Amino acid sequence: LFFGVSVSDILAVGPAAFLLASIVSIARLLVQGVRFHELAKGINNNASIKISNTTVARMASEFTDLVVPSYAGGELVKIPWLVKKGFNLGQALLVAYLEVLLDVVIGGLISIIAALYLATRGAYVPASILLILSFLWIGFFTIVPWLVSRGKGALPKPIVRIMYSIVGTKRAESFASKLNEVAVQSSHAAGTFFRSSKGVVAKALLLTIVMVVLAGMIFWIIALGSGLQIDLLTSILGVYVSYTFGAIPLTPGGSGLSEGGLGLFTSSLYGGQLWASIVAWRIISYHVPLLVTGIALLYLSRKELSK
Repeated sequence: LFFGVSVSDILAVGPAAFLLASIVSIARLLVQGVRFHELAKGINNNASIKISNTTVARMASEFTDLVVPSYAGGELVKIPWLVKKGFNLGQALLVAYLEVLLDVVIGGLISIIAALYLATRGAYVPASILLILSFLWIGFFTIVPWLVSRGKGALPKPIVRIMYSIVGTKRAESFASKLNEVAVQSSHAAGTFFRSSKGVVAKALLLTIVMVVLAGMIFWIIALGSGLQIDLLTSILGVYVSYTFGAIPLTPGGSGLSEGGLGLFTSSLYGGQLWASIVAWRIISYHVPLLVTGIALLYLSRKELSK
């Protein structure tokens, strides 16, 4: 309604494009599950986890990622599931963090390339906004863990002092101590992982690149179905611009922000608003995974609660 797109505009994309893009969208979820499994086994090779179960758990966690703002939510499923499978809390946090780190760094670099591309086309304002957001996300998800690993503590001292006044000194110190203990566990697990699991890191990077291509293919297929002549590389850049804007923690799943980001990118290149294609892309890239991952979450919940 907001973008003035009718149902007939969306259906004009065609059933073949919708079906193929949906298959690609689900394939991306499966690749994401395989990456989660590889990272988990790389951090705790003794854990008794099957790739099928790990993939389902990762898909289930994606549902919570899709319904809350920004990079949060999925950890509420991933971390308890990993702990139940024999990971200590620090190891489980490291698995979750490495996933986010890969997505943020790779996605941020692609967004920076997209910003530079926009700048060459004279779109300096959107390029500047995109650069600021990209560096902000990359910086936050790399500098904060680095400070923790350097012994600065899991919580900054000003926050600890605020906690003193809210919950009392004893409880605040207990909570901060527990967080620092988990931070030490994570740092130890990270040191072991990066020393002995270079092959796993390479696999995770490769799988992330596959996810990048699949994400770009979804809009590429929809755009071609709408009659827009766009290459896969440009589609990848546009999709990751949308992810960068969608990461702003304002709306569930980046609703509106993601569409706006992709619209800003495409309008800067093509001079017109492609809202029908963008809304169709959003249905395939968001609502189809929402349905699939919701089913996975129900299945995982039923399976775990029945034990």
